[in-house]
Amino acid sequence: MIKLNNRDCTTAVKGTALGKCLILPGYFSKNILFEKGLELDAENDTLDDAKVQELIQNGKIVVLPEHLSLEEGSEEDVYETLPNGTQQFVRYGVKRYTFSYANGICFGNALASLASKKWDIAFVDHENKLIINHTENGIKGFGTAFVRKGNMTLNDGSVSTKDNLVIGFTPAGSQAMNESLAVVYAKDSVDWLGLEGVHDVRLVVENTSASDLRISVLDGCSETPIEGLDNPDYWRFENQDGSTVTPSGVTYQNGAYTISGVTAGTYNANLGTADSNVIIDAVNDFYKSNVENVTVS
Repeated sequence: MIKLNNRDCTTAVKGTALGKCLILPGYFSKNILFEKGLELDAENDTLDDAKVQELIQNGKIVVLPEHLSLEEGSEEDVYETLPNGTQQFVRYGVKRYTFSYANGICFGNALASLASKKWDIAFVDHENKLIINHTENGIKGFGTAFVRKGNMTLNDGSVSTKDNLVIGFTPAGSQAMNESLAVVYAKDSVDWLGLEGVHDVRLVVENTSASDLRISVLDGCSETPIEGLDNPDYWRFENQDGSTVTPSGVTYQNGAYTISGVTAGTYNANLGTADSNVIIDAVNDFYKSNVENVTVS
C-alpha cells in the first residue's frame, strides 16, 4: 500500500473545515519522468526502494539530477465573459516549466534524447516529498505534451552554457496539478532526493585470453575507469546459442576487471542480470553498458 498525503489536518491551523487537507509542495528540486501511462495501484502496489529500483532498471522511470533553477512560463487560467457581463471559469492555464542544468555536454545530449519518447512527470521538492498525480486507482505522473531540451539566449544574444529542459503540460496534466496533487513522504517510502539515474558506461576489452580476460569499464562521458563492479552477478556473457555464462570471479586492478570462469568461445558481454540490462552496485548506483563482442581464446 502506498501512503499518500500523510499529514494531520485536524489542528487549528490545518483544520479549516474547507474540505480536503491542502498539501502545498515546496520548491521543486528534481524531476522524475514516468513512462507515459505508467500508473501504480495505491492499494495493492508498494513504493519502496525495491520497487523504485525495478522501475529504474526497466526504464519505466528516469531520475534527473537536481537542477540549478526553475522558471515558470505557465498560461493564466482561462475565463469566459458571458453576454450579461458575468465571468465564468473555463479551464486552468496550461503549465510549462523550464529547468536549467550545468552537467556538461554529455548530459545535454542526453536531455535532447528525451524527446524521442512520451513522458509523464513527477517532482521532488526540497523537503524530500514526491509530488505526484493521485488518480482514482492510484498514482501516476502529470501528463505532458512535450519534454524537450531548449537553449537559453542571454540578453546580449549569446547562448548560455547551461542546458535547459522545457516541459509543457497537457490540459489534463495542468488540471491534475491543481486538483489531484498528492505527496509521498520520504519517511514512508524512498529517499527521493538521494535517488540517482542510470550511468552510461562503456566496456573496453583489454585482453581476451581465458586465463587473463580483462575488461575496463569507463564512464560514458569522462572516460574515467569505474570501480566497484567486482560482483560476478553484475556481468553477463551470452553465447551464440543464447545461453549465458556467469563468471566465477571478478577482481579490479589497475583500471580493469580480471574475469575468471569464462571459457573459450564468442560472447556478447555487457553489464546485466538475468532480468535487466541495468545493474545496481553495492551503494545503489545504476549502470548500463554497451554490448561488446568478445572472442575468448
